[in-house]
Amino acid sequence: LWVEHARDAIAFYEAAFGATVLHRVGEGDDVVAQLAVGEARYWISSASADRPSPRAHQGATGRVLLVVDNP
Repeated sequence: LWVEHARDAIAFYEAAFGATVLHRVGEGDDVVAQLAVGEARYWISSASADRPSPRAHQGATGRVLLVVDNP
């Protein structure tokens, strides 16, 4: 998920869903982090020129990755 305020988004997912941060790179709002809720893992990233925020894109933003043991 690409968001304008990554630090606030991470705090929201931790408080609202009990997410845990598995990996984090960067500081403040210039962050890329992998979070988990139960077995579900997902990434939060700060918006940038090549990763537009939902507001700049006028809709949802993100990318889906399917990870399997034996593709």
